[in-house]
Amino acid sequence: MTRSDFKNLLEQLSEYYGIKRFVNGIRFEMWFKFTEDIPQLALEYIFSKIVEEKDTIPRNLPKVINEYARIWKNSNYKPLNIKISTPCQECGSTGFIWCIRPTMVEGERMVDKTGRYLGEEVSFRCALCENWVRYVHPKAKPPATRQQILEWGYKLLK
Repeated sequence: MTRSDFKNLLEQLSEYYGIKRFVNGIRFEMWFKFTEDIPQLALEYIFSKIVEEKDTIPRNLPKVINEYARIWKNSNYKPLNIKISTPCQECGSTGFIWCIRPTMVEGERMVDKTGRYLGEEVSFRCALCENWVRYVHPKAKPPATRQQILEWGYKLLK
């Protein structure tokens, strides 16, 4: 949540409980530090639970906010869709193809002091299977096959 989201929550609570101003700048920053990881979507639930269950504003408000946020998170948790690994000859069933990408500077391949070409290890998600799904988001790594990687001038590992 952002600072403005947290400020709005505090303003709603102070309005509901009839308190003119109960948070100064220093206290606001201290409280925000303990609650900044709470999703903005949970704030409506948190407000309604505090109002329903507490007769007065809680003494340790950040603690109460975090408790209700945890309850909200547990009730809204959607488990990851973990697929069982399938056999794949292209990537060895790992979901990734590892290779060495040549290091280029101004169109020339870089060499070290001994004359060997320099490169960096990179990986692509396998374009032929979905074993990579449990490890990365589809946009995190581009898909490729071994043949494409060789055509790009990379050297395959394994």
